[in-house]
Amino acid sequence: MPRKKILALFVVVFSITLIVQAPAVLLGVWVKQTSQGIVELAAPTGTIWSGSATPVLGFKRSTSLPLERMDWSVSLLSIFFGNIKVQLRA
Repeated sequence: MPRKKILALFVVVFSITLIVQAPAVLLGVWVKQTSQGIVELAAPTGTIWSGSATPVLGFKRSTSLPLERMDWSVSLLSIFFGNIKVQLRA
C-alpha cells in the first residue's frame, strides 16, 4: 500500500476517534458560548455523545441557580441518516 494511502487512512481513523471520544467539556464550552453565559454545564463528565453535568443558570448580579444533574446520550447512528436523536435524563 503506498505511503499516501496509509497516511490518508491514518488521518481519517484519527479524526473519527477524536470526534467519537470528544470530552463533555467541549459541550459545556459550546453551551456557555451559545447561551451567552446564561447557561453553564458544571462538572461535565463523559463525552459529548454520552455524559452528564449539572446545568447552572446564571443571572446578572453574580447569582447562579444550579439545577438537578442531567445525563444525556446522542445516537450516533441517527446522525448518519440526517437526524439528531438526543435522550435527556434528570
